[in-house]
Amino acid sequence: MTQFILINKIQVQDANCVAGLTWGFPSINGFLGFVHALALNNQKSSFSKIGISNQVMVVVHEHQHHTYENDYQITRFSQKRGANFYSDTKSDKRSKTMTRIEEGRMDMLISLLIPIEGRVSANSKDAFVDYLSHAVSTMRIAGGSVIAIKEIDVLALDDTNNSNQLLVKRKLMPGYILQDASEEFLKHYDKSKLLGLDQIDAWLDFASIKYKARPDYKKLTGYFKKLDESEEQKEQEIVQTWQEHLSKPYDQSSIPSELKHFFSEKANSIPDDVLKQWQEYIVPNAETDANWELVAKPAQGYLVPIMNGYRRISEDVSEIENLRGIKSTPEKQGDFENAYFAEATYSIAKWVFVRRIKFENLKQYFWRHEYNSEVGLYSCVMSNSI
Repeated sequence: MTQFILINKIQVQDANCVAGLTWGFPSINGFLGFVHALALNNQKSSFSKIGISNQVMVVVHEHQHHTYENDYQITRFSQKRGANFYSDTKSDKRSKTMTRIEEGRMDMLISLLIPIEGRVSANSKDAFVDYLSHAVSTMRIAGGSVIAIKEIDVLALDDTNNSNQLLVKRKLMPGYILQDASEEFLKHYDKSKLLGLDQIDAWLDFASIKYKARPDYKKLTGYFKKLDESEEQKEQEIVQTWQEHLSKPYDQSSIPSELKHFFSEKANSIPDDVLKQWQEYIVPNAETDANWELVAKPAQGYLVPIMNGYRRISEDVSEIENLRGIKSTPEKQGDFENAYFAEATYSIAKWVFVRRIKFENLKQYFWRHEYNSEVGLYSCVMSNSI
């Protein structure tokens, strides 16, 4: 039976909600960094025998972005440069604003579930929880300040402990768990390769909100509605073919041949205005009236693009002068012997309602770090990640 630290309902203010090319929620690195810092602090405490695992389940209850819409309905971040300070130099004595590179911010109400490597006894549980309450309240999560914590508890969970399972679900509701969905991305990428698209194009299909124009078909809808009242099987099949066609994004080259054959065969009995709109539908031009329709995402579910790590893109560049943390000379001792340029890596995740947690396979909800030295890939993954 594994024990977990449940940090329930943490109010975080001014967290960084920009991660690489994505925005809306902090990078998962921010939460794993918090857990890693908590584990390091715990090693220096009187509870060092209790190991805190570098894994975390992230649950979101509420969120509020610091944004506004300008006159052109473009969303922008509400940034602040901090308090002014007075310059007391001889050449310039005046009030100035602090120079800083600002990021997008958000407030959020979250919960974290962290596995424990070891065991917390009943006698030490209260003292350990008090220590965690003090430690967490003085730390930052994804760059944000911890304002309040509803409760911290230590629970034992497995696939047979029904009472604690229900307790955890009740404490975490209502909320959504951020879960890896790289399998969905891989499936879509396999299909995209047949169309000549690369990985970034496949990823953007999840990230982008797309609309596609469809020629006006109001008169066609009225015609097919009357046709649906017919009892002839052939006409019923044509109506069904038309409905299936409307369920997909418009593509002039993929209009069913059955529909084309039907309108060609029944041209003499179809009203002129309906036939004219059909011709404009299959061969639209610049003057054809159209409706803009939202293009569905490549897969079902609350899927979102995420930044999930970094990858090395250069050879060792530790010879560059004034690199922070590099062991360049005996006089200048740092923490690292090598340095590399890196770029962000991206994947797909999905939000899953807390009620859908499956405790028989609880590992699939926990993020952890993974490093591949051969390719220089540092990423945040789950048990089912690709």
